[in-house]
Amino acid sequence: MIVIGERINASNKTVGEAIVRRDSDFIASLVKAQTESGADFIDVNAGNGQYDGTQGKAAMQWLVDTVQAVTDRPLAIDSDSPEIIEAGVQTYRGEKMFINSVTAEPDKLNAIGPLAAERQA
Repeated sequence: MIVIGERINASNKTVGEAIVRRDSDFIASLVKAQTESGADFIDVNAGNGQYDGTQGKAAMQWLVDTVQAVTDRPLAIDSDSPEIIEAGVQTYRGEKMFINSVTAEPDKLNAIGPLAAERQA
């Protein structure tokens, strides 16, 4: 069984606010709690509803960097936006990863499929 820590999701109001404020201490505490609880992967979802495209990418890049600074666990890059997923994958420094929340819509599969194959996600 693989355990994925799902606490770092901007749809949670306090997490979303912490991402907007770039509150690395708050995010780090969530990462540490999930790691200590046995999560094999840490899911990171910077959201996309509260941003324009550029801000969403920057939020995901910040979030990936912040999470990687406090854990060596692999990440699950999570968004319903292919552009935000791509920003997270490009920022990620780990070997293995998940890409989460990709639907079977042709546009999304065409954007994410090659990226997932390239990184063996």
